[in-house]
Amino acid sequence: MDNLQIIDLGEWAEDDFSGRCARAGMTRNKSRQDRTGWDYIVEFRARAIKGIPADLQPVDMSARAQVKSKKKGEPFVDLKLSNVLRFAKDPMPCFLVLYQATDGGEPVRIFARHFWTDEIALALRRARKAHGEGREDLHKLTVRYSFSDTDEHTGDLITWMDSIVSGRSRYAEEKRALVRSLGFVDGGIHGSLSFAAEDLEALIDHQIGLREEAPPVTVTIKQRRFGIDAKTPLFSGMPDIAHLRSHPVPARVRVRHPEGADIWLDGKLFLPAVPAPQELMKLRVVADFLEIVVTGSNKGKVTFDLDPDRKRGLTSHRALIEIMRLAAEGPLKLMVASEGYPNIPTQVELPGIEVDDALQQFSNVIACFEKASAGVLPPDLAVSKRDIDIAWNPIVDFNGMVAGTDFSGAFELTQALKDKVSVPTATFFFDYVEVGDWVFGAVVRRAVEEFELKGTTGRISLGSARVVEALVRRASGQKILAELYELYRQAFEPEKKMAFEMFGGSYRGLLNMSGKSAVANAVRSDGVDLHRQSAAE
Repeated sequence: MDNLQIIDLGEWAEDDFSGRCARAGMTRNKSRQDRTGWDYIVEFRARAIKGIPADLQPVDMSARAQVKSKKKGEPFVDLKLSNVLRFAKDPMPCFLVLYQATDGGEPVRIFARHFWTDEIALALRRARKAHGEGREDLHKLTVRYSFSDTDEHTGDLITWMDSIVSGRSRYAEEKRALVRSLGFVDGGIHGSLSFAAEDLEALIDHQIGLREEAPPVTVTIKQRRFGIDAKTPLFSGMPDIAHLRSHPVPARVRVRHPEGADIWLDGKLFLPAVPAPQELMKLRVVADFLEIVVTGSNKGKVTFDLDPDRKRGLTSHRALIEIMRLAAEGPLKLMVASEGYPNIPTQVELPGIEVDDALQQFSNVIACFEKASAGVLPPDLAVSKRDIDIAWNPIVDFNGMVAGTDFSGAFELTQALKDKVSVPTATFFFDYVEVGDWVFGAVVRRAVEEFELKGTTGRISLGSARVVEALVRRASGQKILAELYELYRQAFEPEKKMAFEMFGGSYRGLLNMSGKSAVANAVRSDGVDLHRQSAAE
């Protein structure tokens, strides 16, 4: 047993490490002054890539290695904090190698750790703790690195080290990124604030977005890493202007319909980040056109965003119309739902809201677009009330084609037909309307309910319209006209033997000939009931 004892284990370990490098053909240079924690610099040969010019071939990779030894005990080493910080921040690969003897002799197990995420984090965390303790003598502080069975590389030490560094041309960049990011999982900047007790309600209103500026506050902002604040704050004082808004969380608002389907709106929930008595607490929800504020006593306030220049999708416009109708009938019954928070029910009276002609007219417009789109709405479609007002007269005409009911009228031919004419079963029309940046186009089919022809005079009566084709584009009407006409022909051709074609299918031509268009009659947008004034009547 005595022959297995190693007298100078430290020298023996370094010689063994050097010999392993030599056998693997690796260049190694021993440190003459061991002041910064490394014992060897090992150069690993780069693997040449066939067919790549020499100027693009990878270069050899060098790594630092610290070789430690222990005669007995558990496999761990205590290193100076100053040295492990150098290893952590050094852009070169760094390895910690431990030769663990058995009671001072052989067999010797070899453990190794590559300084990467866990090893770097341990060094940086200990350095931040030392800062908090006011310690600057880092060479007198230690960091313990323990080894497990998975760290044993007795049989493959150099091969394993080579596998860590080979092919990693961006190694230094990756390591620097680790050093910059580790320890900031919960954010790197944290702060505290103080304020007068009488300003608490004003601060809550500011945090949830009801007040533009915060009341006077003293703010202290510090950098935090591994949960430990830097001793010197980045800022401490009373700013001239402070914005201390809470981060919103996704929420949904349900408006309960007493008879029909509930209306759901996606929104954001704003909660104050400062503790306060229940009676002062508030929450705010912004869901599309609704803003809801609920107090700690469960009293609610709802306001509508009726900005005529705000662009919305058709679904949003329809929800606004229906919720305003419900608000006119009685209290709105709302529920705010957000993941991680209890559902918040509230009931709000909204006096002064009436279902007047203007709201009904607007509802008819949206119904027209909904019907005309025939399920082909682009996801980014959005129009404003202002866009609709500007295009009001063309919308009235378009609505007459899409949503009009009965249509009847007399006609006269330029000359009598020689052959007997069969009674047609249908007719087709096409038209478009430009609203804001968008154009709605549609092809409709209308059943012929009555048809008479005596000589050169006749009479025709049509049923309600059914949209058979639709186009919705961010374009002008002229851009889609050819495509719209082609859709009309595709719808008309299969029935042309029994269909009656008027004005080549142009609904606009029909209106201009009959003098029933809204433009021809100069009907004002604020006095039009689309069903009453429809050109299809």
